Amino acid sequence: MKTSRNVISALIILSALGACARANRAEKAMTAQTAMVGMNKEDVLACMGPPANKASEGATEVWSYPSGNGATSSFSTNSAFGHATAYGSPHFASATGSAFGFGSSYSQRRFCMVNIVMREGSVAAVNYNGPTGGWATKGEQCAYAVDNCVH
Repeated sequence: MKTSRNVISALIILSALGACARANRAEKAMTAQTAMVGMNKEDVLACMGPPANKASEGATEVWSYPSGNGATSSFSTNSAFGHATAYGSPHFASATGSAFGFGSSYSQRRFCMVNIVMREGSVAAVNYNGPTGGWATKGEQCAYAVDNCVH
């Protein structure tokens, strides 16, 4: 019984630490959206490396960086219902039964596409697209790409 409590306590602590790390990454991603504005191209290349994709229109360029750790969030439900009836006498027995089961599952791979919008050679905006995190950790998958740009 004591060992079960220790295991449960350890799982709760590990879960809390994981949630804290996700929250820190989400905060870092939010910070990057303002802290990186005004950086020049050379600074972005130094902290993020070359972009996976570039697009331009006039004096505006968009540099795109895929980001994330490949995390998948899942939610599952499972229900079962049963019913059994038995009748018996010393010489005769009869039984009826029925069962019903239902299950569902939903999974979503989380990732982020970081788009750095450059105007006239400096960052004008940092935008995030994709399923970037959970409801309380929006943007946390984006922090992997911008991590070296925010101190």
